[in-house]
Order: sequence, then C-alpha cells, then structure tokens
Amino acid sequence: MWNGIATRHADTIDTKIFVDGEPHVVGLIHTAFVTFRGKRGRDLTDREASYISAEFLRERLEEEDVRPLYDVTHDEILRLIDFIGIK
Repeated sequence: MWNGIATRHADTIDTKIFVDGEPHVVGLIHTAFVTFRGKRGRDLTDREASYISAEFLRERLEEEDVRPLYDVTHDEILRLIDFIGIK
C-alpha cells in the first residue's frame, strides 16, 4: 500500500495486488477514509483497506473487467465497508 498522491498525483490510497503474477493497482479515494472516521470515530487500518481493495478486485475479475488500474469511488468504498462488515 502507498499513498497515491506521491505516486500518481491522486487523492487515493493505492494497493497493488498480484493475480497470476500480473499486478493490479486499486486506488481507494481518500474521502471515503475521512467519512469512515467521521462515522465510526476511528481510522481504517491498512489491513481493512487491503480487504476493501481485494473485494473490489474480486468483483471486477468475476465480471471479467481486467485492467492494470482501478479507481474506486467514495460510495463504492462505503458499500464495500458495509459488505465486508467493517465496524
């Protein structure tokens, strides 16, 4: 994981996940992290962010939407947080 501001000049937290040796970068928009903190009173952990990225990528791969880079929207991240059950 790394801050996308430094690497891509984007307001994201990026994760790189390798599938069959091929890298896929999943960019989680930072505003969803801020919303989560406001609602739950704590920050998302790196581990939780990696679960969100992995679930998003799993859904895309099941739809055969294979790309090297995905940017995940604010609302999509909040949906995934609820789906995964992060409290």
